[in-house]
Amino acid sequence: MNREDTRKAIKVMRAYVNGAEMEYKHPYGKKWVQLSRGGDLSWDWSSVKYRIKLQPREFWLFPVSNGELRVGRAHQHIDDFANVIKVREVIE
Repeated sequence: MNREDTRKAIKVMRAYVNGAEMEYKHPYGKKWVQLSRGGDLSWDWSSVKYRIKLQPREFWLFPVSNGELRVGRAHQHIDDFANVIKVREVIE
């Protein structure tokens, strides 16, 4: 394991210790699997990949007077909810 791999592993392990949701994938696996909480974990960095579970992005599209769509967040003031489009990223 080189220095960069070690930095990435430390980041993942710190997130795990702090309660973040984690995922793993075996070399032959096609999908990431959620790591179950509780119990002890045996890290196997040589044959298993680990990551902090990705969180989907959410944002809103607001129509403006010239017909364009502007990107915004939930905390922005919305005058016309009927024309707002909520977008949520799908992560697989």
